[in-house]
Amino acid sequence: PGRAWPLRPDPFWSFAHYPTHLLADTTGVRATGLPPGRLDAIHGNGMVTYAHAALPSLEGVKQVLSLLRTDQEQTVSDLATGCDAATRSILAQALLFLAKYDFVRLSP
Repeated sequence: PGRAWPLRPDPFWSFAHYPTHLLADTTGVRATGLPPGRLDAIHGNGMVTYAHAALPSLEGVKQVLSLLRTDQEQTVSDLATGCDAATRSILAQALLFLAKYDFVRLSP
């Protein structure tokens, strides 16, 4: 994998062997309803800013969040089909970021 800075490897690569479930095309995704404005504070927090080189941009994460629904579960595949190529390229990382901060729920 490519690394922006060798002293801080991509966390998605470094911890790839830890998850209980892997994100797959069939993984269900549902927004939790947290306000998108909270992303600004989270993305600017020092616990996140150190990893900006390895994370999708704030605008990209917000774009992915805007595709999600609270009233219906969608699959990763459905989301990928319904978005442009730029958003599709960051979809997995953005969904995992959103799940970490409770903006989405993932179901295997």
